[in-house]
Amino acid sequence: MKIFVRNSQRLVPVRPDRLRRIAEKTLRHFRLAPKTQLNILLMDDVRITELNRQFQKKARPTDVLAFGMQEGKSLKGDPSLLGDIAISAETARHQAKPYSSR
Repeated sequence: MKIFVRNSQRLVPVRPDRLRRIAEKTLRHFRLAPKTQLNILLMDDVRITELNRQFQKKARPTDVLAFGMQEGKSLKGDPSLLGDIAISAETARHQAKPYSSR
């Protein structure tokens, strides 16, 4: 499996290697093909708000946006590409706080 993690934000400390291992374990759990590729993009609220506005018509930050390449109409390109996951580290951290005391 090929899992690419790109961290373009500097506000929240993130361990890309740990995130990559978690994603790999998840893909294996769902028995996806060994050639499966996934891109994980970590960003700040400003950038994810732009994406959310562009693709969901919502002008606010969100924790995660997923862009699946295996759903709906067939696309040209590499069939092993699962898709992209965009994560706002800022929003994810903020939303995780209520759960961290459990």
